[in-house]
Amino acid sequence: MNVYRLLGIDTPIELLEAIKKKSPAGLVREPAGFIDPEINGKISDYFEWLAAGLYDLTRQGSAMHSSDRMLQSFYYGYNKSHLFFRIDGTQELSRMLREIDVLNLHLIYDREYRLPLQMRNDEGLLQVRENNVWVPTNGHCRWKIAKTCEVCIRLRPSSRPPRASCSLRLPWCATTRRSAAGRRMHL
Repeated sequence: MNVYRLLGIDTPIELLEAIKKKSPAGLVREPAGFIDPEINGKISDYFEWLAAGLYDLTRQGSAMHSSDRMLQSFYYGYNKSHLFFRIDGTQELSRMLREIDVLNLHLIYDREYRLPLQMRNDEGLLQVRENNVWVPTNGHCRWKIAKTCEVCIRLRPSSRPPRASCSLRLPWCATTRRSAAGRRMHL
């Protein structure tokens, strides 16, 4: 993949899949059915995320990184028209994050996508990586960061080809990177 990056060419999606297949560390359960949560940054009802898939992010990485861990769990689910994500922190996210901090949600489907989430906004456009540059799509998304972070991404009708898979990359969920613009957390 680094060769493609050095040449300035998009990395083929096939190279993003692991050679050795195994259950990801932290997988608690896969989605059991459709969900339709209210995107308000809090758990409104016990049942709203009950059928969602769940990752325990405290099982990601090594014990050495457990002291600087900010994220605790990651829920994901869908219905016929939307993808939903919920990110729980080790404490209330609105207290841990500043207005300028960014949570980057990375999705890999037919291409690599990113959704930069900030507390000061509650909607934005999904971005796609083209020629190593993030370009906005017309995919409108909603989110709310309060006690938790809840995200809703609208699916395009018939955009999913037969037998396609969608995967989510969680490369930096245990750590933060500092920049002049604030902390950036990559999910």
